[in-house]
Amino acid sequence: MSAHLQGAEVERARASAERALQAIHFREEAERRNVWLALLNLEAVYGSEDTLADTMRKALQANEPLHVYNHLARLFCQQQKMDKAEDMYRTVVKKYKQRRHSWMELIAFIMQQNRHDEARHTLNRALATLPKKEHVALIRDMAILEIRRGDVERGKTLFESLLRQLPRKGELWTAFAETLAKTGHMPDARDLLARAATVRMSAKKAHGLFKRFLTLEEKCGDQSGQERVRTLAMEYLQKDAASEDVN
Repeated sequence: MSAHLQGAEVERARASAERALQAIHFREEAERRNVWLALLNLEAVYGSEDTLADTMRKALQANEPLHVYNHLARLFCQQQKMDKAEDMYRTVVKKYKQRRHSWMELIAFIMQQNRHDEARHTLNRALATLPKKEHVALIRDMAILEIRRGDVERGKTLFESLLRQLPRKGELWTAFAETLAKTGHMPDARDLLARAATVRMSAKKAHGLFKRFLTLEEKCGDQSGQERVRTLAMEYLQKDAASEDVN
């Protein structure tokens, strides 16, 4: 269809898509979905409100609706049709309210519009709706979003609250450090490593933690930072071995 799209030959592109849908086996869900998404792109750019609405209705019937709603939300964002994009994100939350990513996609969209207070209020709604097993990941995602797009100190506070609850969860330490480093706060990320090195955790978790910190220094830090990670890792292993000997 891309050649037709480039030439703006809309009717021929529509016909091409219809032939593709007839030719692709119904079990090839991904291939069929790609054709439907291409049709939505076509109508969003070259069609009318009516043809887009009609194609959306058919796409929702023929595919998992979540894929269609999310595609349209991103498409409307690209076209700077923010009201329509928000409608899609809110529709997803309404229909998939027990899905954490549905809430985070809406929260991220609102945050990108610089409606920070509303985004935080939406987080509270999500926490009240989602099961408790999703809360840690939801707060972690919000903390990352705050550091990247909102209030850095608020994001740090959210991460710290999680670390107080789950000090041995290595993924939280690395997610916190990586977010700080990638937003220009490498000294804070290094301070975090020093703190993480004092927390007793399993050898497997400790190995993964220091490996991630080393990769972070390789990407965002420098040679001295890499050596510091290696030194801290060695000291950690020595202390752990000594503790095992005592026990």
